[in-house]
Amino acid sequence: MVEHRYRICDLVRVQGSVGVSLHSVEGNLDQLSSNRLKGVYEISRLLPELDNGTPQYQIRSCGDQAHGDQASYVVPETQLIALPLPPPIHR
Repeated sequence: MVEHRYRICDLVRVQGSVGVSLHSVEGNLDQLSSNRLKGVYEISRLLPELDNGTPQYQIRSCGDQAHGDQASYVVPETQLIALPLPPPIHR
């Protein structure tokens, strides 16, 4: 069993080329262009690994929550890039 690299609430970007297939949380298969994959996503759930041993995640876009613009997808770990942590706040 492979350990998940990311944790819930981690912020990531999705990498991939045009035509990458991702599953929406509703179970639909979306053909996503690289333009639609742009933006910041939050890890919302750790999922079981694929048959090849690659961990999967449910991710949620960090869009405008007030307007319901959050999209959720299930993606393999190989399609994710970690965002750097913000610098600590000194008081």
